[in-house]
Amino acid sequence: MIKTPMVFIIGAGASVGYGFPLGEKLVKQIAFHTRAAETAFSRAMVASGVDSADVLRFHGNLRGADPSSIDTFLENNREEFVRVGKAAIALVILLAEAECANQGNLVENPPKDNWLKYIWNVARAGCSAETLLHNRVSFVTLNYDRVLETYLSGVIRSAFNLNPDEATALRVKVFPVVHLHGQVSGVEFGADPAMFLNERLDEIAAGIRVVHDAVPVGDSVFEEAQGMISRADLICCLGFGYHPTNINRLRLRDTKRASARLLGSTFGMGHAEVLQAQAALGLDLTHVPNSGLECEAFLRENVALL
Repeated sequence: MIKTPMVFIIGAGASVGYGFPLGEKLVKQIAFHTRAAETAFSRAMVASGVDSADVLRFHGNLRGADPSSIDTFLENNREEFVRVGKAAIALVILLAEAECANQGNLVENPPKDNWLKYIWNVARAGCSAETLLHNRVSFVTLNYDRVLETYLSGVIRSAFNLNPDEATALRVKVFPVVHLHGQVSGVEFGADPAMFLNERLDEIAAGIRVVHDAVPVGDSVFEEAQGMISRADLICCLGFGYHPTNINRLRLRDTKRASARLLGSTFGMGHAEVLQAQAALGLDLTHVPNSGLECEAFLRENVALL
């Protein structure tokens, strides 16, 4: 059981092992699906009322802008590009979720860096379905995928012999998850994306959020995330890129209590990138030994899940 109030801030790097694209790979996949009027994605957009010329213009601008993430490209962009971009994000995530489910990446054939299993088994230890509620763990994710809630609802269901609705309801109470940038909606995890390559794709993409404000004010999603952070004794960043805009939007400096600890993995980051992250956070990441480890190893080395 994890009794210490803690919040995990989850970035794209934490989902890679489960089969989901990092920022630049997501951009490339979106560019691929919007490359011509004859692609299945373009036809689905036209079916939902989007001009095919807008899809091609979106593709040209996306390629020309050469962004490291789709979020930065869409923020403060044209309304028709935002609509196309959100639908393209939804398609790529649906494809990745289907592949994740087909390959059994969550349970049957998990990655070596299986940090989800590690957190779950520490939280589950010694608990019944009733006492599982005594855990104090929450998640703030910048990812569009639904790996967190799908995995946690699934293991709760099997561990306590619950039906899907009961498991989901318990998961929401025990392990609340806030998606800062939204998620695909109205589709089960692992569903065949071919079923939605029609006018419904635009509808499914409605759950994707494009945040335009540098520091959102009065945004209920960000306020919920900031509330989680303000109540935590431990804040742990996993697979998080420490982009200054995301740090500012979370208001980590202002929201984090003075007594709370913040630990952050730096796997795959260069020395200069770590220094830039520290400057944006106003905190020292170098005091964490072995911060460059992958997520599960980082947790085992640095985070006492008590």
